[in-house]
Amino acid sequence: MRPIAINSFLKHLGNAILNSYGMLFFSKNRLFASFILLVSFITPFAAACGLLAVIISLIAAEALGFNRAQTVDGLLTYSVVLFGLGLGSNFEFGTAFSILLIVGSLLTLFLSTVLNAILNKRGLPALSLAFIISTALIIMASKSFDGIGLTHRQIYWYNETYAIGGSKLVDLISWIENWNMPEYMSGFFRSMSAILFQVNIASGIILTIGLLVYSRIAFLLMVYGYAVALFFSYTMGSGGFLGFYNMGTNFMLVAVALGGFYIIPSIRSFLWVLVLVPIAYLMVSGLGTFMLQVGVPLFSLPFCLTVILFLYMLGLRKTQLKLALTPIQYYSPEENLYRYVNGKERLLNIYYQHLQLPFLGEWVV
Repeated sequence: MRPIAINSFLKHLGNAILNSYGMLFFSKNRLFASFILLVSFITPFAAACGLLAVIISLIAAEALGFNRAQTVDGLLTYSVVLFGLGLGSNFEFGTAFSILLIVGSLLTLFLSTVLNAILNKRGLPALSLAFIISTALIIMASKSFDGIGLTHRQIYWYNETYAIGGSKLVDLISWIENWNMPEYMSGFFRSMSAILFQVNIASGIILTIGLLVYSRIAFLLMVYGYAVALFFSYTMGSGGFLGFYNMGTNFMLVAVALGGFYIIPSIRSFLWVLVLVPIAYLMVSGLGTFMLQVGVPLFSLPFCLTVILFLYMLGLRKTQLKLALTPIQYYSPEENLYRYVNGKERLLNIYYQHLQLPFLGEWVV
């Protein structure tokens, strides 16, 4: 490759990587994406695996001849980021691990590309289905591989943090972890960090601040979805416990996706979240029991199923006025709402322009 071509690809690679991380929170804001990438390195090994996985997939997409416009927005590769983070969080490093990281990254890319092509034809997103399928396959297949084993890295994640920031960083995170806050509040921050396969309050706080700067509506929906899930959990008699991976995160993402991203944010969309979060809760409880028997984590499967089910149902309506689907995606709830309302007002002015033929009296042709 010539220097100009290399520079062009590196620029594309940087943009695609940031968008891949940003899409974890439905964002194309580069500052927020940089926040997410930085926070992921609180657990450096998993973060390195996530970053390496997306780089591998982007190089493969380039080698396969994909148009860069297809990969730069991160829609095909954010599942690859999740795969890398998940693999690095659950398995020990070794030769077998390295091979699985490469093969699994490519498998996730292939699945993501095909699923997006199939579902997009019906106006549906593939979300993180590719990550769920590929990671589940790796976990089930690994049981027959002696060269790779599960890790306890998540339990002793302080050791990794010490390696990159020394005792000062560990002391800072420990201080934040020991803050005296209500359990529901610490649960919210841990659920935020669980999107990056972490379980610490510090990461959750940083991500929450980044989300608040990026989108107040998305932040509000995250809190709202978590609160609805917490209330439903207490009502059903489960003591309000929300497992960070399987439950809190799923509900919060459902609220953002259907409350203000794929649907124009409105009072109606917020009211429907009151119904959709309990539906996701039922999926968590029901599917969780089945997945436990298989020995595979639930991951974000309830989130994916709830969002795809509801969007597909809305697409079958003859009119889209009551609960409007986002016609053009600007990757910001505020921007989506502004563009939709502005476009609607412009159309109203057109409706009242009564067109008449330029004739007076009666004419016979």
